[in-house]
This record gives sequence, structure tokens and C-alpha cells, in this order.
Amino acid sequence: RIEGGAYTFAGEGDPFVGVLAEGEENPYATGVPDPGDND
Repeated sequence: RIEGGAYTFAGEGDPFVGVLAEGEENPYATGVPDPGDND
């Protein structure tokens, strides 16, 4: 599920494509992978 905290796996070493629940504020919802993984 992506509901209520898709951002949680963004720091788990997986790239985040900015997919989140509707109306969910997400710092990773920029369409780019997590900066920590894109070193």
C-alpha cells in the first residue's frame, strides 16, 4: 500500500518516484530518487 506514509520506504534504500496517497504531503514527491541513494 502507498496510503499514509509512502515516504517511509524512501529512506530504506529504495528510489522514490513521488507516488503518494491523494492529498498526502511528501518531501520526496519531487519525481526524483532519494538524494541519499543517488550519491
